[in-house]
Amino acid sequence: MENKIEFSDDIKRFKHFTKIDDNTWYVQCNKDSVCESYYVTVLVNAIVMYGDYDGVIVKPNSTSGREELINWMVNATSLNYFCEKVFNGNQYHKCKEFSSKVAKESILDMIMDKFDLSKEMKDIIKKADNFTDIRDDLINRLSLEIGCHPENVERDFPDDYEKFEEIVIELLDTSFYHDFDYFEFCENHDFYDFSEYPYEEYTSRIRLQHQCLLWWANMVNKNE
Repeated sequence: MENKIEFSDDIKRFKHFTKIDDNTWYVQCNKDSVCESYYVTVLVNAIVMYGDYDGVIVKPNSTSGREELINWMVNATSLNYFCEKVFNGNQYHKCKEFSSKVAKESILDMIMDKFDLSKEMKDIIKKADNFTDIRDDLINRLSLEIGCHPENVERDFPDDYEKFEEIVIELLDTSFYHDFDYFEFCENHDFYDFSEYPYEEYTSRIRLQHQCLLWWANMVNKNE
């Protein structure tokens, strides 16, 4: 597993490490302030983080002991892999949340798949604010993909062109504030396989917790 990681300047601000006991560290940005700080405790078979950035338990499979757990954390650079082990240690921990950006991207992919269109078509729609501004570009691109004159695109489109246009217009006009909006849009337009496409992203909280624990593990591994 790749163990190289570039830490942001915000993470590098956590430069004060106080060893509470053999298994617990207190990490601070400012030595004279309790703000922006967190604790890390290594248990027999898990790592626990708690403090200003909420609590999280990370429990790797078949990994135990202080040194082994610290070394494991040093190498747990994949957020997806890290979250798998978070689920091992917590009955519930929110790692993902609905993302309108991811949802729109997935709907674009579904449109391309449904009408068998190219990435170039997707890029034209993705950059648009409204349909009117891109209609000519879409028609010209479709004429190349279908192999017909732009004036004949609507006639020669291998599927229902009006349906295609309707979906694109609605996509550009819709704000996806909740996962319900995404589900409703997909169901209204017969995207029955929408559950196979992503509509969530990792929360900023789990990303920060992951970075904090990676930073802690790397610093402990380096200095002890």
